[in-house]
Amino acid sequence: MSSSHRSAWEDLPPEVFEQTLAYMDDDSMLTLARVNRFFNYTALDLFLGAKIMNCIFQESKFSNVLYKGLARPKASEGLRLSLRVQQLEHIHFRPSNRSSLSEMQSLKPFIQRISALKSLQLELRETRSDDDAVGFNLARAAAELCDSAVAKGCETLKLERLLSFTRLTKDPYPVSILYAPESSSITRNLFCVHLCGAFLLSPLLTYTSGLLGTYSTTIRRLRFDASTIVVPKLNWDQLFSSLHLPNLETFLFDNLVHTRLASSCLADFLSRHPTITTLRIYCGLLRTHDIALHATKPPVLPNLLKIEGSRGIITWLFRDSSACVNVQEVVIPHVEDPTEVLHSVVGPARNPSDSLKVVIKLNPLLRLWLDWMTKQIEKKDNSLRDVRLVNLTFRFDCSISSLDQKSICCLAQFVALFPTLRHFEAVRPSADATDEVAIAEKNLCDNVFQFCPNLQTFTFSSSDPDSFSV
Repeated sequence: MSSSHRSAWEDLPPEVFEQTLAYMDDDSMLTLARVNRFFNYTALDLFLGAKIMNCIFQESKFSNVLYKGLARPKASEGLRLSLRVQQLEHIHFRPSNRSSLSEMQSLKPFIQRISALKSLQLELRETRSDDDAVGFNLARAAAELCDSAVAKGCETLKLERLLSFTRLTKDPYPVSILYAPESSSITRNLFCVHLCGAFLLSPLLTYTSGLLGTYSTTIRRLRFDASTIVVPKLNWDQLFSSLHLPNLETFLFDNLVHTRLASSCLADFLSRHPTITTLRIYCGLLRTHDIALHATKPPVLPNLLKIEGSRGIITWLFRDSSACVNVQEVVIPHVEDPTEVLHSVVGPARNPSDSLKVVIKLNPLLRLWLDWMTKQIEKKDNSLRDVRLVNLTFRFDCSISSLDQKSICCLAQFVALFPTLRHFEAVRPSADATDEVAIAEKNLCDNVFQFCPNLQTFTFSSSDPDSFSV
C-alpha cells in the first residue's frame, strides 16, 4: 500500500473530515483522540467546540460553561486528553448534570500537568443527596482539586454554588481522612478565596479551616457566600474564632436570607483585622440580628475605605464616630430605606466632606423606589434636607433608557433635596451603551441641573453589576 493511501485522512478537505466526525458521539470522539496526534488535535477541537477553544487560545482560560449557562458534558475529560493545551492560566469549571464526581476527578490530572495556574473557579452543585458516601466523595474531590491548584501557584480560588441546599445528614467518615491542605515549602501565592456554603459545612469545614490557616499570611481577599444554606452557629464560631489573616484587605460576607453568625463573633473578627479596606456584609432579612448588633461595641477599622451592607450593619459601624474615620464610599442596597443610613453617615452632626461618596443602588422600574422618593419630595419638614451630603451616586440596576419622563423628574427632584450636594454621578451597567441610553442620559442631566443649580459636576460612568467581586 502506498504512502498516499496511508495518509488518506490527512488528505481529505478539512470540512469533509469535520462533517464525518460530526456523526460520532462523545465517547467515540474521545476514543479517536487517543489514536495519534493528528486525531487528537482535530477530534478535540470539534469535541470542545469553537467557544471553548477560542477562550483557551485567546485568554489562556478553560471554561466549560456554554451559552445560557449550560455545561459541556465530559469537557474535563477532553481537556485531560489534549496534547496541545498545556499553558492554561485560568480554569472555570461547572459540573454537568450527568456525573459531577467523575468530571472533577478527570480535571485533577490535567491541573497537575499545568506549569502555573493563576485562578480556579468551581461552580459546585449544592444538591441534597440521600447517599452520604456520594456527598463525601464529592467533597473530597473538590478539596483535592483546590490543593492541586494551590500547589501550582494558584492566586485566586473561587468555589461557588450552582444550586441550593446540600448537606450531609451525618459524617460518614472521620474528618482526619479528608484530604488536607499541603503544608510543604511550595510557593504560596494564594491571595483571593471565595467560599460557598458547602465549604462551611462538615466535612468540608475542617478542610476550609486548614486551608485558610495554611495560607493566612498571603490571603488578602476573602468571601463567604452562604446565601443558599443555613450554616449552624457552631460552625461560624469555630471558623471565625480561629481565623486570623494579618494582610486581609477585602472581606465579603453574603448571607441574604438569615445568618446564625453571632454579632459578638463578627465584631471580634473585624476587630482582629484592622487592615480591611473594603467591606461588604449582608446578614439576612431578619431584624433580630440588627438588634443584637447594636448591643455590641463596633470595631475600629482605621483603614476602611469602602463599605456596603444592610441598614443595620452600616448604622452599627458608624455609631462610634472614631470607628471608621477614613471611609470614602458607602453603598446602600436598593431594598433598603436609606434615610437612617444617610443620617448615620452624613447627618447634621457630621461635617460635609468631598471625599465621602454615598452610593445608592437603584432599580427605578420597581414602584417601591419611586413611591418612596415621591413621599420624600412631598414632605414639608423632611429631615433629609438636613443631611450634609456633598457627593452622591446612583448605581442603576436597569437600563437608563427604560426610564420614562416621570421617573427622570422624580430622580432629579430627589437629588435636589440635599442643599449641600455638589457632585453627582450616575452609573449604569457596562453593557448598556446605545444611542437610546445617550439620549436618556442627556435628559436626566438636563433635569438634574434644572432642579439643582448649585451642582458643580455631573458625570456618567459604567461598571459591572458587582464591583466587589473578588
